[in-house]
Amino acid sequence: MKKKIILAGLVATGLLATASQTKMFVYNSDGTKSVFDVNKVDSVCFANIPDSIPEENLDGCQTVKLADSELTFSFNEDAQTAEVTGFDKSKVGADLVIPCFVEKDGKEYKVKSIAKAALQQAPVVSIVIGNTVSSIGDYAFSYMKKLEKVVFPTNLEVLPNSLFLQTNNLYDITLPEKLKKIEHGALQVINIKGKAKKLVLPSTVEKIEDQAFGSTGYEEIVIPKGCVIEGEPFYGCSSLLKIAVDAEDPNYSNYDDCLYNKDQTVLICCPGGKSSVKFPSTVKEVAQYGFAGNTDSLKSIELPNTITKLGDYVFGICYSLESVVLPESITELPTRAFHSCYRLKDITLPAKLKTIGDEAFVGVDSLTNISIPNTVESIGYKAFASCEKLDSITIPNSVKTLGTEVFASCPSLRYVALPEDLETIPGKAFFSCKKLETVVMPKKVKVISTWAFQTCQSLKKIDIPNTVTTIGESAFGSCADSVIIIPNSVTSIGKSAFNGCDKVTRIEIPTSVTSLPYRVFAGCRALESVVIPSSVISIDGTAFSGCDALKKIDIEDGNPKYKSEGGIVYNSDMTTIVLCPSGIDTVVIPETVTAIGNSLFSGFKKLKSLSIPKSVTTIGSEAFSSATIDSLVIPATVESVGDKAFSNARISTLIFEGDTKLGKEVFYMSGITNLTLPGSVTEVSETFFAGFNSLENVTFPSSVTSIPDNTFRNCWNLKKITVSEDCEVSDKAFAMPEMIEIVRY
Repeated sequence: MKKKIILAGLVATGLLATASQTKMFVYNSDGTKSVFDVNKVDSVCFANIPDSIPEENLDGCQTVKLADSELTFSFNEDAQTAEVTGFDKSKVGADLVIPCFVEKDGKEYKVKSIAKAALQQAPVVSIVIGNTVSSIGDYAFSYMKKLEKVVFPTNLEVLPNSLFLQTNNLYDITLPEKLKKIEHGALQVINIKGKAKKLVLPSTVEKIEDQAFGSTGYEEIVIPKGCVIEGEPFYGCSSLLKIAVDAEDPNYSNYDDCLYNKDQTVLICCPGGKSSVKFPSTVKEVAQYGFAGNTDSLKSIELPNTITKLGDYVFGICYSLESVVLPESITELPTRAFHSCYRLKDITLPAKLKTIGDEAFVGVDSLTNISIPNTVESIGYKAFASCEKLDSITIPNSVKTLGTEVFASCPSLRYVALPEDLETIPGKAFFSCKKLETVVMPKKVKVISTWAFQTCQSLKKIDIPNTVTTIGESAFGSCADSVIIIPNSVTSIGKSAFNGCDKVTRIEIPTSVTSLPYRVFAGCRALESVVIPSSVISIDGTAFSGCDALKKIDIEDGNPKYKSEGGIVYNSDMTTIVLCPSGIDTVVIPETVTAIGNSLFSGFKKLKSLSIPKSVTTIGSEAFSSATIDSLVIPATVESVGDKAFSNARISTLIFEGDTKLGKEVFYMSGITNLTLPGSVTEVSETFFAGFNSLENVTFPSSVTSIPDNTFRNCWNLKKITVSEDCEVSDKAFAMPEMIEIVRY
């Protein structure tokens, strides 16, 4: 029997078709929803219907069962709402509909939101979003490589941050009718494929954030009246030819299809697809990013003399820009003004220019030379860094400060003249300028900062003025001069200051210097001898590491802390070796020495004979790391050997005579051929002989009672082991057991 139903307080109705029947739902003003089987209802009477329908249009809304859905949800039981949190890879198809309602355990939940990154990487082609959805999280549709079409819910007010990040095939979008805000990067990289040339934003849009349309393919974008624009929403829109605003807009105006402020004194944005630009007579300023991102069309431009100010990144990433005429009224070139303008080769700087900003010309690969006006007082951080073809540059005497890395990584730079009054050469100023041959040093320079000329491999003359007091860390590392003369004005030399100057044959250290720090002259491979003045009271053990030809280090008489004998440097009472020249082939350590310091013989390649006396009780960390020695006997008096003492060492025979305690990884990656272990070793593990590719013979002390599985699994050259009678040796201890001789004592 069919029923007659009277409905009061009705808000909306709709039909829901199922496989077997047709149902009608009513959405009541209190938020509840009722569903009726149309086949069982005789008639419906509507009473007390309100004048307005709800904000969300429910026509065509779907209800899906959770078990059947392609989506995953989180649920709010109190509010009876649901949020889309992800998708089921096994169910999702080419077309996806975000339902208005989802049924779980017999209850219906209204779908109100889509979570952050919820559909990221979903392999769908189109999405239709139900009108109950009122919020979408950031990155919700990012990295969807197949997505082409999206229909947004009518009442959605915000398009969130980076909504379509890296969703590169999207070309068809239906924007919400009540949209108010487009957040950062929301419509970025939409590729319209020539189908939709013009984008008209809904009249309800109140705010557009920075990079909102970044790299989209539209040729025209129409901005509604009263909308506020933040930052540069159109950056990278290389197809954009026109930005249109209402003639009565209170904030903005158009001129030659460019976007200006209302009185046309500031050019806010020139569309990224324009090849030429006309300016109004009123213009005084180009805003930040004004021409930035015009990657293909803009090849030359002349700015009018009415312009007195340029914003940061004004021509950034204008890849095709070849020539620029700047007005004489410009006194400051802003940060990243021509960043990555690869083809820019013709530019005349204004005669009254005072400042060249940070990274102003970084990555301008076609620039071969540039004339800097003698009005310029400062040049910023990385101002000319990575200018691939920049050959020479003269910096006028007006310049008082240079930024760090100002000419770093300019691979073609050969000649530089620095201003006379410059007092500090900044950090990494010429880092990795591998063809730099000549530098005209300032007459008043006091500080040569960290890494200033590091890796200037062609710098043939290191001319340090006698005004310099400080040479920073790695300042001249890997330079090519054969003579290093440090003037008497220098009181401080940084770590690795001349590290890797492998053509240096002579070094003069002044009496003003009191310290030789870590690796200060390391890697000076042609250096044969050096004299350390009596003023030096601190010497790091690595100061001359890797000086393979060095055979003699002398300490001047009168040094209160050090003395030399036979070209080796000791402390004043000769109980400790401080420095040993690595070009020496025979070392006899005096009986007065009690310790071999950290890294003392590290990297030695020519050492054939080394005699350690019984007076020595300790050997430091990495003492013989990477050294090459014919044979070495560690006397029983040595109580301990430091961590990695023999790591990467190439030693034909190493014998421990006593019970010396071994540090961590003492034989790491060692190239020892014949080894007698100390009595302190009581057990061996699978990693004990890791990397012992050269090991042929090893003798174990009686304290080792077992050789377990895999002990020598990588020792392919092993021929013989010597163990005590009681030691158990596993058949699986060796890589090639049939080749091993086991000798017992």
